[in-house]
Amino acid sequence: MKSLYILLLLSTSPLLAQTYSIIDFGVKTDTAFLNTTAIQQAIDACYGKGGGEVMVPAGTFITGTVFLKSNVYLHLMPGGVLQGSYNPADYPEHDMLWAEKFGTITHNGLYVENMKALVIADRANHTGIVILGVDGGLVENINISDIVMTDVLSPLFIRVGQRFINPDLRPKAIAGILSVPANGSTPALQQFLQQQQARYRRASFSSQTTISIPQLRPVAATKAYLINKLPAGMVAMPVPADSVKMDFTFRQRECGFYPLDGFVDYSYSQNRNEITVGRTTVKLTPFAMDETPVTNAQFAQFLTAMNCKPVHPENFLKHWTNNAPPKGQENHPVVHVTLTDARAYAAWAGKRLPTEAEWQWVAQNGERATAWPWGNDYDSTVCNSGLTNDSTPVKQYEKGPPNGGFTT
Repeated sequence: MKSLYILLLLSTSPLLAQTYSIIDFGVKTDTAFLNTTAIQQAIDACYGKGGGEVMVPAGTFITGTVFLKSNVYLHLMPGGVLQGSYNPADYPEHDMLWAEKFGTITHNGLYVENMKALVIADRANHTGIVILGVDGGLVENINISDIVMTDVLSPLFIRVGQRFINPDLRPKAIAGILSVPANGSTPALQQFLQQQQARYRRASFSSQTTISIPQLRPVAATKAYLINKLPAGMVAMPVPADSVKMDFTFRQRECGFYPLDGFVDYSYSQNRNEITVGRTTVKLTPFAMDETPVTNAQFAQFLTAMNCKPVHPENFLKHWTNNAPPKGQENHPVVHVTLTDARAYAAWAGKRLPTEAEWQWVAQNGERATAWPWGNDYDSTVCNSGLTNDSTPVKQYEKGPPNGGFTT
């Protein structure tokens, strides 16, 4: 049977000549024995000699927090297991503030002053955990390729059952390493590698960053209606004659910043994932809005009438069956459509999409500026809180804004 391995690497180092086994430092497979000190001594000894590998042989070794150091790799051999201790005291808090500027965050997107973990590599370079395949890591007649650059990688050196490689990691890049038997290549794989090579040629690996400046398009005018003669299903939204001040709040993410001068610091020294609050002044004109989101049934009518094709068909209406809404979900909000699809529907209906200011004005109850359409206190009984694991009919929750409408 042909084997295919895909490994994701952060970095590798040629400094793997020194090898230390944790067995030589007094570890035991006894489940009542804590091996933290012995494992750390092996890591420290390896580090003191310029780096290399700390081998974890077959067996289960109970441990608390261990700290990897530069040029030291923790190598789990087949059957080797580092099992975390069940005693919380075996995991001391570690100060991670230094890592904050590099974007290190916890699972919930927040920074913490201290963290606990089984293995920590803080302020360390060329380090990691190496896991050898359970089949012994056969390397004879194996081709190893970087699927980002599509170059065939030559091993730095070969040891029994192992190859050590050093992929070229460009700025803003990751390495995807593909290991496949020499006779295991297929036409589909070759086509994929050619596509990857073309993408690599087009890619920019410059470390320079440019902040995009958005260009807002004027809102296209729609037909004007008298308030008492609005299209069915629409609700008039009164606005003040003067400009209004609207507050906005968002959580900053590493994937990008909002170009709002005075609100966001673009420097990398800033704490990302923090909450940013700003205020903007906008002038609203009277408008009307649909009291519910567009339903599956309404969107189906649009598709039938226009006989149009989506620009991006990959996930277009992927929740539908045989080009029709799921049975019983005709009055659920339509999803899996792009902004282009939404604009096309709005134009067909003789309407347009709301601006961000209009949308917020309605959601915050106008000048009342509440946190939720129904008030300042969250109420899971008047909206789809996610507990249903699916969408719900657009008119299931009627406790919407005072001017009318429904929450979803």
